Amino acid sequence: MKKYKKVLIITDNHRITERFVGEVIPLITRDINFEFACSPSSNIEQVDGFKFRKIDLREEIVVDKLIKTKDLIISIHCKQLFPIKLIKKINCINVHPGYNPVNRGWYPQVFAIINDFDIGATIHEIDDKLDNGNIICRSKVQKYIYDTSDTLYNRVVEEEIKILIENINSIVDNNYETFKPE
Repeated sequence: MKKYKKVLIITDNHRITERFVGEVIPLITRDINFEFACSPSSNIEQVDGFKFRKIDLREEIVVDKLIKTKDLIISIHCKQLFPIKLIKKINCINVHPGYNPVNRGWYPQVFAIINDFDIGATIHEIDDKLDNGNIICRSKVQKYIYDTSDTLYNRVVEEEIKILIENINSIVDNNYETFKPE
């Protein structure tokens, strides 16, 4: 199995990226070339010495360059849809602030409160549907009657960091198992 060496982290969430850089990357047990990117509309420029470049996944030239230069792409709260051409050529992983398949899409914590759905964090492979791919890991987060979108979201982010810490080495070593969302 091919171990990944050239990894792109694409994110639009400054806070979780700071946590990823500070708490997850130091746990990786081998040398990896990380690059960071964000959406064109994002205001992230740099986190702990890592500079971010803006990329638009709708641009074919950008996608072609990623296919030629990256082994793995990890999306952490990225607001862009990944084109099929990209996900067919490169393993793309998503860190999602929802308990898939219950909470796909944006603001899963809001819908968990409104509809009394389960909530949690999921790491999954990206496929051609939104937040749908085979699941690497997921974990539920306790929801309380007094939760707001913000309090629940903060606990979900904590859970995302926890499961990233637990799974990052198996992800970058391409040595993980998946299961289909039920």
